[in-house]
Amino acid sequence: QYLAENLTDQLPEAPEVKAEQLAENQEETIDDELVSPENLSELGPESWIALFGRLQIGGMLKSLCAHLVLESVQGSELKFILTGEGQAMFNDGHKQKLAEAISAYFNAPVAASVRNGDTDMETPSMYARRRYQEKLMEAEQSIMNSPVVQKLVNEFQAELVPGSVRLSKNTTKSDTA
Repeated sequence: QYLAENLTDQLPEAPEVKAEQLAENQEETIDDELVSPENLSELGPESWIALFGRLQIGGMLKSLCAHLVLESVQGSELKFILTGEGQAMFNDGHKQKLAEAISAYFNAPVAASVRNGDTDMETPSMYARRRYQEKLMEAEQSIMNSPVVQKLVNEFQAELVPGSVRLSKNTTKSDTA
């Protein structure tokens, strides 16, 4: 027992991730290191995920917008595709609030149009889910590679219970990169 207590005190801390609560209580993250466009002319499908993470929106609007893909930007008109979840719930009020949040971010008026559809492009929700899984795999690998854990495995035939590793929510978003 003494050996086990000493060894567990030496276990490495798993990399920590701060998760934001989005649709359906899914733990998801948007990294601060994603480059947000500084002005509307720099906005494109690739930078939408970064912009989404910085918009001053919350609640139902944020949950719904997490499933948007920016299809195109034509001048000050932004065209989005709403994938899967939330298609029946997204309405003109949500579209107006989204346009207002983007307008406030860029300090320039924009109009938003949203159509339902499918796409191979990654939504903010999909991105966050993928990054969370990547961080979880990194944490599990870090634990398994620890000399202390290796000693426990070799001397006591210890095993890491699959699915038992969880990521902490107590750090800043930038710790996810």
